[in-house]
Amino acid sequence: MAENRASEPAQATRNSSAQRAQRAAPSGGRALGGAIIAAGAMSTAVLIAFSLSRGEPAARDATLEQIAVSDLDAAGPSLYVPRLGETIADAKSCKAPLAMVAVSTGWGAPDTWVRIKSGSYTSPPFKVTTAPQRIPVPFPAPYAVGHGTISVIGEAGDLTLWISPAWHIRQLEGSASLNVVWKVGPNC
Repeated sequence: MAENRASEPAQATRNSSAQRAQRAAPSGGRALGGAIIAAGAMSTAVLIAFSLSRGEPAARDATLEQIAVSDLDAAGPSLYVPRLGETIADAKSCKAPLAMVAVSTGWGAPDTWVRIKSGSYTSPPFKVTTAPQRIPVPFPAPYAVGHGTISVIGEAGDLTLWISPAWHIRQLEGSASLNVVWKVGPNC
């Protein structure tokens, strides 16, 4: 019996040490969990900032506008298509209307060169300055579809594509794409 009593204080010491360790563990676990949540929040913020700076599309699609028939002859020389006359005639007859995109850089940004890709069409390089420049492009999908994707290709800082709403790209390095829609109807 004395042996049992002698081992009781040792047992009590082991139990109290184990209980203290168990009580300490949850706070350590909470600290680790808090660190993981903070790291996740920071990662999300960095990814959002990176997406915005790379010119990722907004939550809703932008709208492309059709070139007015009266502006087609003036727009023609800036199109790079094998059969320019046929393309302009198709746009005038509403067989294959053309869209308009304007581009510019922000104040203080250096002039740069970019290309616009719309469907299978890629524009020639255009010099972009602080003054918006209108660039005609075919719609990126058959006109009757009413939606597609356009891309801007090149390297530029503080670039804006003037569509509705305007698409601002803080830093373009390579290419950035945007889903677009357009109103299908008798606009000719």
